[in-house]
Amino acid sequence: MRVVRLDDYQSWRVDVGGRRVLVDPWLTTELTYAFGLATRRRAFSPAEAEREADLLVLTAHFGDHLHPPSLALLPKVLPAWSTAAGCRRLGAVGFTRAQVASPGQVVALGSGASLTFVSPGFPFSTSALGLVFEEAGKRAYLEAHVTTAQRLGQVGRVDLLVTTAEGVRLFGVQLSMDARRAARMAAAAGARVVAPTGLHPHAAKGLLPSLLSVRSEPDALQRELERCGSRAQARWLRPGEAVEL
Repeated sequence: MRVVRLDDYQSWRVDVGGRRVLVDPWLTTELTYAFGLATRRRAFSPAEAEREADLLVLTAHFGDHLHPPSLALLPKVLPAWSTAAGCRRLGAVGFTRAQVASPGQVVALGSGASLTFVSPGFPFSTSALGLVFEEAGKRAYLEAHVTTAQRLGQVGRVDLLVTTAEGVRLFGVQLSMDARRAARMAAAAGARVVAPTGLHPHAAKGLLPSLLSVRSEPDALQRELERCGSRAQARWLRPGEAVEL
């Protein structure tokens, strides 16, 4: 299994079971979302290889996960999985093979590999999806928002945890995990590697970002992992870098 960071925000590709699974692709130079209240520019130009996929997964219907201008660059016959709201939006932009994913559902990916959908923690428990990829005894858990000890108890042990690690709050509601919470979750899951996603939320411009409270301290994650007694390594991947399992 190979888990590849595609951009400087939160797009990934997972090469597993002989298939390429594209997760939350951002394939343009600019990303406008939240009804135009937030805009972000990529630090690196999109690469043609980022469009290569056998399966598309959108973890949420929000505009920074399901981005219509990016989806316009992908084949509309590409098999896709998302939430119910995500599938409605996929259908509206022309995708013909979108399927609604349910927490606990397992999708066979070939060669004994699988993808299991899990529910995130509050406030995304009914509006987003976490993803657990498994192949040859190796497991990677991709959670774009937040998770909980209860959820991890259902997921079980993982080798790689891809999750948020820069705290973001909106009107006091936690939208992503800070370094301390991410480290606790990594320790609970027995992860060997933690790769942060949703990087640098303060890089966006507009009204919505101005309302966010962001706690971003990249060096804190490794310190918190060590404080939790975890042997996991924090890896802040650059676009194009990957974790091999």
